Amino acid sequence: MKRSTISLQKECNIFFTQLLRYYYAMGIRNSLGMDFDPLTGVLWATENGPAAGDEINMVAPGFNSGLAHIQGFVDTDILNRGKSVKDLVILGDAKYSDPEFSWNTTVGVTDAKFFFSDKLGKQYENNPFVGDINNGYIYRFILNTERNAIEINSSSYGGNLETMANKQVNNPKEVIPIIFGSRFGGIADLKVGPDGYLYVLTYFGEIYRIMPKSNFVNSNNSLYLGKSPPLLILPLSSLSNSTILQIVGIEADKSYNPNPVVARSGQTIL
Repeated sequence: MKRSTISLQKECNIFFTQLLRYYYAMGIRNSLGMDFDPLTGVLWATENGPAAGDEINMVAPGFNSGLAHIQGFVDTDILNRGKSVKDLVILGDAKYSDPEFSWNTTVGVTDAKFFFSDKLGKQYENNPFVGDINNGYIYRFILNTERNAIEINSSSYGGNLETMANKQVNNPKEVIPIIFGSRFGGIADLKVGPDGYLYVLTYFGEIYRIMPKSNFVNSNNSLYLGKSPPLLILPLSSLSNSTILQIVGIEADKSYNPNPVVARSGQTIL
């Protein structure tokens, strides 16, 4: 005897109701990195758009990122699809949330890592760091006091923040104040090592360790980054014999790629 359509529908409803218990978030397009905030336990994740709308998201239970319809901020509609939240498939108690930060032109955001260490200085402790594949940049972000949003007006950043006040990058140069490191040739992974330092894995298989210049008191091989405590970025394979350019007091926007400052090894730039 065949079961009725109503009976089958009830069974399907029961099945999906049970299945929804295992769904934490949905509608996420091509996420290559995620990490839990060590202070709040909240999940944060990166997301890549098809050709625009790369994102950093705070992923609370029931988060819906708008896959296939919405990339970037819903009101911007950078994919020109004319879609709204009403067009999304919503399962259970899920609801759409805008990203916490977005790039209108894709940069290929990869890993995200909370730096749960004070080895680079207290101002970096528990900050989220994000890498990208297209530029080889490491971005450093600061969260607000409640740690539920990215803060852009912090005095801890340097440079012009006005164009990033909306947390949406329209011009590549806008991100200069949040670039922590560059010229890695595409970043695949970020890790905090057992020694408390930040490690970088590149697309080409290189591993870098980022550590304070103060660890090399007797060496002239140093790389000074902006107003923050001097940091030394070295490939692990060449810690003993590398020659690192010394940069003193340079303004961030003067070294913007693709027009970087050019200097020879050992030269000081004022």
